[in-house]
Amino acid sequence: MIFELNSGEFVGRGGFGPIDGVVEVGYLLHKKYWGMGYATEALSALLQWAKQNIKAEYIIALTPLEHLASQRVIQKCGMVNYKNDKAYGVECCFYRIINDLNQ
Repeated sequence: MIFELNSGEFVGRGGFGPIDGVVEVGYLLHKKYWGMGYATEALSALLQWAKQNIKAEYIIALTPLEHLASQRVIQKCGMVNYKNDKAYGVECCFYRIINDLNQ
């Protein structure tokens, strides 16, 4: 769960899940908080947490092709596009980052 520090308001959620034998990281924010840096902050924190707590060679993230803002967030956090493919019935950009502390 992601909450705004000053007001305590619910902003969204983020976390990890399995997809095709790898670990996927994801987040979902309430629209009123888009463009305010919460996605970058949340994804960055999740990736740091993964390095210390998840034994996986890579962490992946994906977003629909048309979600350019999400692609920028993912790239800003150091993830690299490695393919475009269908996921959850939608054409997506797939990104990954080496989870180097647990290789």
